Amino acid sequence: MKIQCDVCDKDEASVFCSPNEAALCYECDCRIHSANKLACKHLRFSLLHPSFKVAPHCDVYQERRAFLICQEDKAILCRECNLPIHMANDHTKKHNRFLLTGVIHLCTPPTHPPMKHVIP
Repeated sequence: MKIQCDVCDKDEASVFCSPNEAALCYECDCRIHSANKLACKHLRFSLLHPSFKVAPHCDVYQERRAFLICQEDKAILCRECNLPIHMANDHTKKHNRFLLTGVIHLCTPPTHPPMKHVIP
């Protein structure tokens, strides 16, 4: 399953804009981020062509590498944050989540100690 563009809802998203919390297709990305000086400075990462030099970081624990995107929360999360957030209740269990392109998923337990979330 591919991530659809949050703006046009027609094409496959090719980038994720962290400040806008939006997945965008090429055309919408160009239109939105060429609008002004501030928009063109937004940090965006490719959903199609991974680059580990510009790897996104978790929205909760920003020192950890992101593992997936939650479509409903518009959040990029590390492996350790994904489970407590998305196992919290029946509603969050149904969220559509997508592995980031180029992320290697190992079937081993997390290396970080379990965390407790405080959600405002």
